Amino acid sequence: MRRIAKALAMPQIMTEREEHSVRTSSKWRRARREHLRRFPLCAACEREGQTIAATVVHHVHRVGHNREKMFGTPLESLCALHHDRDAQAREKAGKKRGHRCAIRPDGFPVSRDHAW
Repeated sequence: MRRIAKALAMPQIMTEREEHSVRTSSKWRRARREHLRRFPLCAACEREGQTIAATVVHHVHRVGHNREKMFGTPLESLCALHHDRDAQAREKAGKKRGHRCAIRPDGFPVSRDHAW
């Protein structure tokens, strides 16, 4: 049975505790430090014509609890304001209770970006 699961290459889903462990690991701290060294300015501020130092490394695509996406997915440097206000708001928009979207006849959401 284990061989079948490995053969299917199911994504490794992390618990919140495991996710916290990965985010505080030396591997993530090194990756974060290196990214901020290479891209020290906030990408959103640069798009607005401002020059503000970045303090947060943000995953461009939602990672959720998927261990495979923690490393090797696109990252961007952001200042705390843009991360907390804009990026997190976009991510949370799909999680809010009562979020409405179009539903296909099979019961699944039409949008590929839906939180399911």
